[in-house]
Formats: sequence, C-alpha cells, structure tokens
Amino acid sequence: MDEKGRIHFFHHEAFSCQRAEGIIERLKFSNLLRNKTLRLIEHHMRILNLHQETKETALRRLVNHMADETLLLALHTLADKEASRGILPFQNNELIESHTLRILDLLKEKEIVHPPPFITGHDVMALGYSPGPKVGQILNFIRAKQVEGEIRNREEALNTLKERFEISAKN
Repeated sequence: MDEKGRIHFFHHEAFSCQRAEGIIERLKFSNLLRNKTLRLIEHHMRILNLHQETKETALRRLVNHMADETLLLALHTLADKEASRGILPFQNNELIESHTLRILDLLKEKEIVHPPPFITGHDVMALGYSPGPKVGQILNFIRAKQVEGEIRNREEALNTLKERFEISAKN
C-alpha cells in the first residue's frame, strides 16, 4: 500500500507465471500452449506500463519481441484495462487504447514481426570476426536497427556493419 492508500502488486508477473505453471502442468497443456501462455503472462504489463511519450521505435521493438503473440498481448491489455476500469485514471484508459491501436497498426507490417535478414554471419565474419557469440550480438544489433526503421536494406546494413564494427574486429 502506498502513502495514498492505493494497493499495488509490483512485479506480479513473476508471481503469476509461477502460479500459472502449476495450473498448466495440472491441465496438461501442450508445450506450445504452455510457452505461449507463460510468455503472455510474463509480458502482460508491457503495454499498460508504456509512457505517454513512448516513441514508435519502442513500439516497433515491442511488436518484434512479441511477434506472433502481439495480437494476444493487445487483447489481454484491453481486457486488463476493462477489468481495472475503476482503478485506472481516465487519462490512462485513453493512453492504453492509443498505444494498443498504434501497436496493432505496426503489427500489419510483416517486416517488423519477421524481418528478412539483410546480412548474415558470413558478412560479419568477412570483417575478421571468428565464429561465436560476438557475431550473434552484431547480427542482433543490425536486426534491432532494422526493426526500428533505421536500416531499410542490405546496403544500409552493410554500411552500418562496416562503420560500427570493422575497427572493433581488428582490435
């Protein structure tokens, strides 16, 4: 309970996942359904916790991260908002609906959910990197910039790769 008498349950996502795991096991969910359900529970506060100034790049990362579960997350968020109607301030309701609509618009862009890779590990290793985790980290960096809309094609990806990582490979 905070100083204004409001009750909070911070980080309840982790507690909810633990409780859900027991229920899921008892009900004998398939692994696919188990994983999707736990992922949704784990991330169900992501849209509700977005700030008013949330940029499109952050929403694009969220859509990419949640991928095929984005629609379920959006629906869950709206249901959670409705269930909390007496608790959330009116401005929060509008903000949540606005973010949810923006996310659903982004979901239509397949290159955000499943972006085609502009570069491969071979491109990274051509700069002198040995196979290993660093190659994956670089590929993830390029992919994140692609999802955010900063890199739009292979040429831009290769330029970013060379500008950002070529010197590091030789050191």
